[in-house]
Amino acid sequence: MVSAKAIKILRLWIKIFIDMNQICRDLLSKNIAFVLSKFFSNNSIAGLFIFIQVY
Repeated sequence: MVSAKAIKILRLWIKIFIDMNQICRDLLSKNIAFVLSKFFSNNSIAGLFIFIQVY
């Protein structure tokens, strides 16, 4: 039988994982938005090729 303490620790780890996952997604979307804004402000095709190679 799994103890109540083990279940509590497991729930905490799941919450931490979900929070970290959300933080990573937010950072990635901000990074992509930044790269795209730089590309459209420069109006150069070369910027798009660099973006594709990085990701």
